[in-house]
Amino acid sequence: MVPETRTTICLDKLAKKMRAEGQTNVYGPNELRAFKDRFSAKEILTTWARPFVMFATEPIVLFCSLLSGFSDALIFTFLEAYTPVYKQWNFTTQQMALTFVP
Repeated sequence: MVPETRTTICLDKLAKKMRAEGQTNVYGPNELRAFKDRFSAKEILTTWARPFVMFATEPIVLFCSLLSGFSDALIFTFLEAYTPVYKQWNFTTQQMALTFVP
């Protein structure tokens, strides 16, 4: 199995170019195999599960994820608080929209 790397992609492009120039028996490493034949189910599952394993076993990944979630929640809460605050000062919809400009 040839992994899809920059080198194999370049070889595929080179083979395609050579075929366009008249050499008919030149193929790149990934051109003759279907997509489902390039990757096994185990390989896809391993790649998909890796972030979850890191989340559970690496403390820095856990803390950075929690920090990112907390900061996103603060930003969302701040943006959602515009409407009730400005409504008590009788701002119109257009005036409230202008508060997002800065």
